[in-house]
Amino acid sequence: TSFSPSAVSYRHLTKGLVAAGRVQDALDLLRDMLNRGQGADSIVYKNLIDGYVALDDWDKAFQLFDELREKATVYDGVVHTSFMEGYWKKGMDKEAMDSYSSLLDKKFKMTPATCNVLLQTLFSHDKHKEAHDLWETMVDNHNPPSFIGVNSESYTVMVNQCFKEGRFQDAIEVFHRQPRKSVQMDVACFNNIIGKLCENGMLAEAEQLFEEMESKSVLPDVYTYTYLVDSCFRDGRVDDTMQYFHKMADGREHGPKFNIAFFNRMFQGLTEAGRIDDALKVYGRMPDKEIKPSTATFEILVKASCKEGELDRARDLVRDMARGGVVAPPEFRECIVEIFKTADRQEEIEQAFDEKPVP
Repeated sequence: TSFSPSAVSYRHLTKGLVAAGRVQDALDLLRDMLNRGQGADSIVYKNLIDGYVALDDWDKAFQLFDELREKATVYDGVVHTSFMEGYWKKGMDKEAMDSYSSLLDKKFKMTPATCNVLLQTLFSHDKHKEAHDLWETMVDNHNPPSFIGVNSESYTVMVNQCFKEGRFQDAIEVFHRQPRKSVQMDVACFNNIIGKLCENGMLAEAEQLFEEMESKSVLPDVYTYTYLVDSCFRDGRVDDTMQYFHKMADGREHGPKFNIAFFNRMFQGLTEAGRIDDALKVYGRMPDKEIKPSTATFEILVKASCKEGELDRARDLVRDMARGGVVAPPEFRECIVEIFKTADRQEEIEQAFDEKPVP
């Protein structure tokens, strides 16, 4: 056939075969790749080297490694991690680090994707000094457009390590560390640190970074707001959650896309704080954000309305639920009908539950 798989296909196929214990078939595929005139792809070689290291066939692994070095136009240092991990598994720390040193001796300018894997490998084996030295090199080498040394994922690796070690302030410093030419941070990178600060009760610091997003023209998304709103509710700052909600809902046209989880978190927090009116204001914004309420939405709002003795409101919500085609769980229905029965309004609520969905 004239079908020629891409390097990416070979990467997936060889990885799958090695995982299934079919290393010989993976090797045949590698040969097939080269016969078709495809370049020697580092990751395909790495998959095979991983396979042979796992089988303890180091000769074959090194043979492939030498072959890759001869053939590759761009050598990817990530292949070294296969040997490093292999040595560490055998408790051969010195050999693992010698392998790493031999990589550094080659003075390759390695892409962030490679360095990020190396950083994680070093940290996971407590090689903190080496990891920090590598990070410094990455920052020093960063000189776009001629060379990209770090990317936002690199920052995430470093920030996560600081959190793991309980060094929260350092995490913020690392996050702010910029090479001569700055690195464009993305929303995922901000969300990672904001989420971790919130988890650790550092809401003020998280909010500072949120402000910073604006100055760096990084648009917050629904996850950014979810972290902040969640923390504000935990700290009893209910008014602030409403401010965040309005900031997100009334923002520019290309404001963040909402999801149902964010709305339900708002409903839960507001009703627990006894702020049913605010919860219903938020509920009123669901249609213009094109988010369909879920079963949980109605369970939270209807129960809260009943608790406040607002039965008309509860009935209207149940009607919305039925018309929207959202199915009421039997135990929820029973519970609400019971409340209305006590108020002598059973028939009315039964009718509301039984309304036909509006197409």
